[in-house]
Amino acid sequence: MGGSVTKPFHALVHLVRKPHTVKIPYEKHTDMLGTELPTERYRGYHVNDIEACIGCGFCGRICMNAAITYVEIPELKGVTKGLPKRPVVDYGRCCFCGLCTDVCPTKSLKLVPKYNYVDEDKNTFKVIASPLLKKNDGVKISRDYLVFSIDDLHEKLGDYIDEIIRKKEEEKKKKAAEKAKAKKENAKEEDKSKQEKS
Repeated sequence: MGGSVTKPFHALVHLVRKPHTVKIPYEKHTDMLGTELPTERYRGYHVNDIEACIGCGFCGRICMNAAITYVEIPELKGVTKGLPKRPVVDYGRCCFCGLCTDVCPTKSLKLVPKYNYVDEDKNTFKVIASPLLKKNDGVKISRDYLVFSIDDLHEKLGDYIDEIIRKKEEEKKKKAAEKAKAKKENAKEEDKSKQEKS
C-alpha cells in the first residue's frame, strides 16, 4: 500500500523526456538518403548485395507466402562465395514482414523505404533483388531500377557483375603472387641454412 500513493507521480517523469513522435510538419521524417518518408523503418522493396549474397536459400525457406524463388547467375559460379543463385521476389505475394532480411546470414538482403510502383502488367511485380534501388533517390520507383529477368540483369547490372569477376580474379592473382614469393623466400632460407650447416 505504501507505494500506491506515489505511483501517479511516476508519470510526471515523461514531462521532461523527449517525445518519441515526430512533430509533422515541423520536423521532417526522412530516410538515410534524406528522402521524406511516412516512417523511418518503412518496409518497401528488397535490395540485395549480389556480391555478399551466398545464395543459401534461407530467405526463400522462411517466407510464409512463398514469395521468394531463385534465379541462377552462371557468371558468379566460383567467383563469389556460396551458390551462384540469387533471390527473386514476387511482390504480388510478399507481405513485407521482413523475416527474409532477419534470417539473412550475410545481411546482404535488406528492405529499403522505396515502395511506390504502379504497373498494369502483373509480371512486373516479380523482381530479381538487386543493388539498383540504392541508387534511386526518390520514393517512386521506375522500371529502370527493377530487374525482371536474367537478360534484364545482364543488361542493367552487366558492368557490376563484370567488376565483381574482375576484382575476384585480381585477388586470386595477388594471392598466387604472394604465395609464390613466400615459397621463393622459404627456398632461399632453406638453401642458406643448408650452406651454413655444411
